[in-house]
Amino acid sequence: MRKPALKLLLQYSPFLALASGLLVTGMQAAHERTTLQTMAGNRFEQAVHTTQALLERRMNRYLGALEGVRALYAASQSVERHEFRTYVQSLNLPLRYPGLAAVQYTPRETPATLDDFHARLKEAGLGEFKAWDLAGGRGGTLRAAGEYLPVEFIEPYTPLALAFDVSSGTANHEALRRARDQGLPALSGKITGLLEGAGDQSGDQPGFLLFVPIYRNGMPLDTVAERRAALQGYVSGVFHARDLLGGIYDDQAHPHIDFAVFDGAALTREALLYDDDNVTHALDPTHQAAFATARTLAIAGHSWTLYFSSLPEFDAQPRHNFPLLILMGGTTLSVLLFWVIWLQVKGRAEAERISAELRENQMRLSESAQLLKHQALHDALTRLPNRALLEDRLQQSLLAGTRDPKPLALLIMDLDRFKEVNDTLGHHAGDQLLQQIALRLQNALRKSDTIARLGGDEFAVLLPGADAEGAVRTARTMLTNLEAAFPVEGRMLDARASIGIALSPAHGTDAVTLLRHADIAMYTAKHARHGYALYDSGQDQNSLLQLTLTSALDRAIAHRELTLYYQPRVDFKTGRVTGAEALVRWQHPERGLIAPDEFIPLAERTGLIRPLTQRVLSEALRQCAAWRHAGIEMTLSVNLSARDFQENRLCEMIASQLSAWDVPPHCLEFDIPEDALTPAYVHIALLRLDAMGVRLSIDCFGSGHSSLPSLKRLPLDTFKIDRSLIKSMTKDNDTAVIVRSAINLAHDLGLGVVAEGVEDQQTWDRLDEFGCDAAQGFFLSPPLPPDDLLRWIQQRNAETAHNTKNNAADS
Repeated sequence: MRKPALKLLLQYSPFLALASGLLVTGMQAAHERTTLQTMAGNRFEQAVHTTQALLERRMNRYLGALEGVRALYAASQSVERHEFRTYVQSLNLPLRYPGLAAVQYTPRETPATLDDFHARLKEAGLGEFKAWDLAGGRGGTLRAAGEYLPVEFIEPYTPLALAFDVSSGTANHEALRRARDQGLPALSGKITGLLEGAGDQSGDQPGFLLFVPIYRNGMPLDTVAERRAALQGYVSGVFHARDLLGGIYDDQAHPHIDFAVFDGAALTREALLYDDDNVTHALDPTHQAAFATARTLAIAGHSWTLYFSSLPEFDAQPRHNFPLLILMGGTTLSVLLFWVIWLQVKGRAEAERISAELRENQMRLSESAQLLKHQALHDALTRLPNRALLEDRLQQSLLAGTRDPKPLALLIMDLDRFKEVNDTLGHHAGDQLLQQIALRLQNALRKSDTIARLGGDEFAVLLPGADAEGAVRTARTMLTNLEAAFPVEGRMLDARASIGIALSPAHGTDAVTLLRHADIAMYTAKHARHGYALYDSGQDQNSLLQLTLTSALDRAIAHRELTLYYQPRVDFKTGRVTGAEALVRWQHPERGLIAPDEFIPLAERTGLIRPLTQRVLSEALRQCAAWRHAGIEMTLSVNLSARDFQENRLCEMIASQLSAWDVPPHCLEFDIPEDALTPAYVHIALLRLDAMGVRLSIDCFGSGHSSLPSLKRLPLDTFKIDRSLIKSMTKDNDTAVIVRSAINLAHDLGLGVVAEGVEDQQTWDRLDEFGCDAAQGFFLSPPLPPDDLLRWIQQRNAETAHNTKNNAADS
């Protein structure tokens, strides 16, 4: 029985080997195909996220432009036509705001005020225009209504749109109501053909309007009824959807992903705003896409649906033929193995020769396949895994975490100022530096960790099983390993980096979210100059806007784009100017004038407060030296932040600046906020500044942070009473008692007193009665540019001297 069975086994062994080889080949090809599909899904999701983020960023920037027009009306209730035209032309709509066809102003008119509106158009030299609507047409009968919104200004100037009542467009009703009642910008629905109110002749190109309400100055706006009563009109932007959305998607160049935008939630042809290739796959029930998704985007109280679907060419990537190669190679090997075994059965000697050749060919084929796979998944310069392999391992780790929950951390590292190496020494030197950095980073990691080069000077590290403490420890080790200089072409180069950290599941449970959050944290670390930063959900709130604003502030400080205004301080007894406070102003090229209470906290959060303080101090001392040269002697006050005292060389920097501008220390006074006085290192710094001869003032006294014992120990010269107390002292007797007590307390401690925010004669008189030493505020003068302040001081001192002379003559 054994011999027939063995003979039968030998007879069929070639077929068994062939079947086994084909089975293994099929399984390997299927695994590779699944891997490719996962990586393609990650690429698709990244394209979707990038497009949505760019669209949000562009709409926020366009909204900022319209908010700038609203600011014109807030500053001056009556805006002239030439002022409106000048501002809109400065925006350079075709170049900087593609798709924003026009900006228009529509005042709220009633039947009783329409004749005045028509007269204003005629006085402007625009001819005989009458308000018109969609139903009656130009020159027709205007519908009867309680109020109208006719176009008075429009830039670029479009005569066909002038006097058109935008409230007659049905697509605008809800947006106008929402903007008026909420006091917020509101987006209209889809408008096709003649873009209502714009006189647009762009054929069937769909579009929409973005309304920003304008209210009369000085009227209450706390309730819906008050906002309705105070409404003056609207500033609105007229948009062409194809020009706006096409520019975004063209910039992204995703040629194999179909992109369409629908107004609202319905995916219908009537709601279609934009399609990138005029073939709307979302409306084609026969279209089969490997990847498709619909995302809702909320803009100014309205929603759009963004539809993405992959096209057949999307999978045509460098590795798309790997499954076929594996299938062909495996099949070939299986057939060859079949023949080897067959020949072994038929003739052992001949089979051994062919078997040797087969093994050699199999080895070569395996080596070639491994080399191709390695090249597709690794960076050629550093030999580290590339983005594709990192995303694959990250996805696998996240999937494993669903079965066996374990934390993991993702770190993204970007080199600081690496571009300078390439620009100065050439790309060859930059490549050598990147290779050495890759080796040092590998030495900082465990064998189970994955480090990848994402491209350029950006690296990523995957830490399976790492929590926040472990991730921070690894980030510190990476930064420490980069501290020693790198030898490159006979030079020693320094390399510094910024690292962002995102954790799973705390900061995300999918690869796209973790990559985005780690990237946001990295930019936070870069702008704060902290070396590394752990992702915080607070960073995501207006993160793009905040990062953009931080970069702009950094650039403004470096390029001297900030300006100083000065508010004078007047002595109660003599009436003469004894000092001025330096106040920084920032005129942003796109957002206009940004208030200090917005960008000063931003500077404190990001670490820019130190270079900002240094720049302000340098400019203030330069101006003080110029005034002294002109014969104006007075004390100049500069604000210090609590964060400034964390700088170890603060006192040395101040001494250096005084020496550089040749300004005596007693001419400089620092205003220190109450909340900065507690730490011991602040006390030490104040003692050193006092020893230098610099004057010290406690700013905003009365906000509740300081105590009497601490004030007695500090080397202060002046109290500045908080403007909130000064503002209410004439209306509230209890507040007046507090102010009088603060003045008496300061005098008992041997300190001078300055009242901030004096805005009327009554407040001035009460403070004079209480024995206050000096005051500043709009009652005396608003903050002024340097030349204007010099003229104001000279005029003030001349008037004071004249009054003193007359009083002496009368007596």
